[in-house]
Amino acid sequence: MFIKINISIEYLRTDDNDRAILTFSIIKNLIKLDIPFVDISEKKGFLGMKFSKKYKVKDDKTVYEKEKSFISFSKLKDMLEKTYTTYYTYKDILTSVRNYLRKRIVCNDFIFHLEFGLGDAALTGIASGLIWGASYSILSIVGNHSILKNTDIKISPVFNEIKFHVKFYCIFTIRVVHIIIVFLIFLFSLFKVCLVKKASSSELSVS
Repeated sequence: MFIKINISIEYLRTDDNDRAILTFSIIKNLIKLDIPFVDISEKKGFLGMKFSKKYKVKDDKTVYEKEKSFISFSKLKDMLEKTYTTYYTYKDILTSVRNYLRKRIVCNDFIFHLEFGLGDAALTGIASGLIWGASYSILSIVGNHSILKNTDIKISPVFNEIKFHVKFYCIFTIRVVHIIIVFLIFLFSLFKVCLVKKASSSELSVS
């Protein structure tokens, strides 16, 4: 029940080689499971890279515009409305789970090293400031929802060339008993939401 589970996320990019691994380990790596979920060198699973590659390959303006307008505004609006409705419906469940997990998850390491250049000194400088701000915002969110132990953030702008090297590593620890309690909270909250929806629908049918 009090066994600790370690969950780590690792992402490395050097030149055109990418590697991302999600790792689950129990009892000091006695039981370990690695799940590679991104490998661009084999053209798998990185949606953003597929989009950028598609737009770079297509030189014909008409083809580019057709592909760009593939998702219409009405479809995007429907997607956003459905997402908002779903979130609003299950907001209490997510809040209950988040409140319980707050400060029960330990972030042992948060490492983010970035070496990048855009080929233009001014743009690289602006991007560097934005990335610093975004990094510390994410770090603040992680710190507010977990016990943050070690952090190492290095952002090195390269002003005279185009470059993009990334090293990201983050490891979280949570106890099995907390996962079980979260599951019970989720079931109880979901049952509560279903009862409320059933009661409201019955009231509407009576009226």
